Amino acid sequence: MDLGIISEHNEKNGFYAFLGVIKFHTERFLVLVDKVLDFGSIFGDPLSKIYQIKGVCLISLSYNINYSLLPKNTRFFISEIRKVLTQGMYFSYHYDLTNTLQRAATLSGRGKTLYDIADATYMWNKQLCEDLTKIDTKWLVTTIKGYTRIRNIEVKGKQLRLVLISRRSNKGVGVWPNAGVDVEGNVANGIENEQLILYDNNVYSFVQIRGSVPVYWSKDSSGIKILKSAKESFAALSKHFDQLVNSYKHVIIFNLLGKAEEGKLIKAFEECESMYEKGKVTVKYCHYDIDTESQKVNISNSYRNPMV
Repeated sequence: MDLGIISEHNEKNGFYAFLGVIKFHTERFLVLVDKVLDFGSIFGDPLSKIYQIKGVCLISLSYNINYSLLPKNTRFFISEIRKVLTQGMYFSYHYDLTNTLQRAATLSGRGKTLYDIADATYMWNKQLCEDLTKIDTKWLVTTIKGYTRIRNIEVKGKQLRLVLISRRSNKGVGVWPNAGVDVEGNVANGIENEQLILYDNNVYSFVQIRGSVPVYWSKDSSGIKILKSAKESFAALSKHFDQLVNSYKHVIIFNLLGKAEEGKLIKAFEECESMYEKGKVTVKYCHYDIDTESQKVNISNSYRNPMV
């Protein structure tokens, strides 16, 4: 069977990775990575090299498909898929980017491949692989969406390597004003940030997560709206924090909302959180009004991290 190449690239070119299969109406396409950027190695060896996806190729599983003859909506679909898969997508052939160092340590030996042990919350090509039940999973890479950076620095004559891995959750994804929590406890725009410090054969990992406030709320031009009562939000909030405790064991909730503009949201959250925290030693809550505190030390809001 001749495969129709849906790409500007020559079909004789090689490919760096196989992401899975995507379906649009009756048409199915193999999704292959044909351009990458080498982002460096976490541990300085080939096994922990990270690559950013810079180009993807879709190969039709139909006979002799000519890209220019495809329906306009199909060509638009292909264009958008290629755009999504080349915006902040990373993979590694041997290092599990979907899991923190701590989670990966507990999974050692349980799975045969990266696909087997990947955290489904942070694996962005999971759905592309779900129909590939008969393929050896060693052919599949696991991708994350977010940001990575590796830097070597010197501090008082000592060499350190700093690594930042930001993983965006594939649940509750959206753009503003997407906010709040769903019935399964997934918050909008959740991100897991892992900071690694490598020094003198030791590796230190510090993990922070951020996301929308886990109650039912929204915001529009008229301001913040609390959509459901604390009792109704409590079930979803409980699921959210149960998931966090299960993943991280001990959780410190750091609230950076400002009382002036977001007081209504703070009240709704604290009412639910106090019910959840009661009697639990694994969860602690702290509110830090970053707007007020920043004014005390004359820090302009323009210097605030938009990821907070």
